[in-house]
Amino acid sequence: MDGERGVARFDGLFTGAFAIHPGLEGEREEAIQALLAASPVRFQVQREPGAATLLPDLSPVEFTVPNRPSERLLGALRDFVLSLGPEGEWRVESTLRVQEFVGNRVFEGVYVHEDLAGITLTARERAARPGEAPCSPQGGVAERAETFARRWRWPLVGAAAVLAVLVLLGFQTGFLGFGASGVEGPAIDPGPLAAILEFTVVRGAGGRLTFHLRPGPEFARFPEVAASCDLSPGVFRVLLVKERRASGPILALDLRDLPSRAAKLGAGETLTESLPWNGAKFDEVLICR
Repeated sequence: MDGERGVARFDGLFTGAFAIHPGLEGEREEAIQALLAASPVRFQVQREPGAATLLPDLSPVEFTVPNRPSERLLGALRDFVLSLGPEGEWRVESTLRVQEFVGNRVFEGVYVHEDLAGITLTARERAARPGEAPCSPQGGVAERAETFARRWRWPLVGAAAVLAVLVLLGFQTGFLGFGASGVEGPAIDPGPLAAILEFTVVRGAGGRLTFHLRPGPEFARFPEVAASCDLSPGVFRVLLVKERRASGPILALDLRDLPSRAAKLGAGETLTESLPWNGAKFDEVLICR
């Protein structure tokens, strides 16, 4: 219904790799700025020689039907790709995903590049699960933080002192590791593995990033989702985020043997996956295709 309000969220990565032509660098930078201006979601841009990677802000985006942010971003991405250079001298890698929640329905899609059609949005619509939709943003983060700080200034001072002592004791006893935030570790966005796998704990310590996971209610869909991974079927990308910015390199989570291992699990048991990790601090983990 037109005029109905919804909320959307974006995750994943969008990378344009191209041949280096000094004469085109200015045009490409202008195209990036035009994309940022037209996009309904804020992007962080990682620039490298011959490549530009877009990382979306994870904050929810409000919208009004029919002005869907998924379609607005699709047009902006198409214009950006046209600036990369002559056909055959560039490529696009994308795990960029959108979910739009309106009422009790969710529209979810992935932005992909097809040889004939260019950038397209491969999507489906389904019923939203209870509690799945993100909360609508209520005012700016800075405004909310300032109000909260004024109201709870002195209780916060006392709590900070207690927390400092607990953190010190935690590091002295080895209970806390770098990268972890609380007993259960950082927040986890399972992305395409939502409802397929349940990530119970993620910890970073001793140069290893460790996942504890178990099959979710839709585990039967795992082969279908694993087949669409960009790196290799069953190999997912892991993006570590600190304060909404990428932290450290992208890691590869190899789950190709997961179905056979999951079949051997007993009641209440979990699987463990461990990856080499450079020790960069993070407060959120994103799983992408």
